Amino acid sequence: MSANQPACVADEALLARRDVLLRRIVVLCALASFTAFGLAIATSIWSHSADPAEAVAMNSGY
Repeated sequence: MSANQPACVADEALLARRDVLLRRIVVLCALASFTAFGLAIATSIWSHSADPAEAVAMNSGY
């Protein structure tokens, strides 16, 4: 029975490492999607005007 115990501990360590890696991947994907969404909105707002100075004036309330 004690011969199987190190394998179980190694399996648990491998599963914990895999869980941490998967969690990091999910967080990075969520961050990338929010960044892309924010850039798309900013580009959409900015591109409504041909003149960048006019776009800045419109968005700042002047």
